[in-house]
Amino acid sequence: MKRFLFLIFLFSMLPAESAVIACDAPQDSIGKQILYNGRVWRNLYQHIDGTQFLLSPDFLNGSVTMNGTTFNSRELMLKLDLINDELLLLTDKGSTLQLNKQMVDRFTLSHNKQQLLFRNLEADSLSDLKGYVHVIHDGKTALYVKYKKEIRLRDGPGDRDTFIQTQRIYLVKDGIAHQVRNRKNIVRLLKDRKAEVKDFIRTSHVRFSGSNPGSVAPLLKYYDKLK
Repeated sequence: MKRFLFLIFLFSMLPAESAVIACDAPQDSIGKQILYNGRVWRNLYQHIDGTQFLLSPDFLNGSVTMNGTTFNSRELMLKLDLINDELLLLTDKGSTLQLNKQMVDRFTLSHNKQQLLFRNLEADSLSDLKGYVHVIHDGKTALYVKYKKEIRLRDGPGDRDTFIQTQRIYLVKDGIAHQVRNRKNIVRLLKDRKAEVKDFIRTSHVRFSGSNPGSVAPLLKYYDKLK
């Protein structure tokens, strides 16, 4: 027991960026103790049409960083519950675990040959943005998408309650998150370089699309270089 506690102490002293562990580590490993930190998840919405998850009702391959330790392997399967804003893990025993949100730093999900990066943001008194956000751009400025699902109640007899998904896009500048709905909002936030920004938009044909927030990522990369 003393030897086990000593190993935990040594592990906690490692630099965060140096700790990378495969999720198929032995069940009694310190890495597994960190990864399997959470509680058993149960589906409370089986009677609702659709899915409460992002991208797919199925588990997706990905990676997760918990307290600075990154777990990454082909067998690591995750999905994001948008109703409760919780990250779920498929264990090697076949059960579903809701990971301890206070320990999750970031994670990735692979879907349609793309890898999406998510961060776990702490609550901020200056913004309503918190929890798991999709990272579109992360530099001197940042662009995040916050996804959410709600339940739309049935309209009448014979209908079923259904999930509906919404999203909000936030531009973070000088540490403050601003919700943006169109290109005009973005230009206003970047007004300290307004002339250069407008010229870049014109020459690069930048368009703002709620369905494709990444369309403004080149503009933010350009703006960051100006800063």
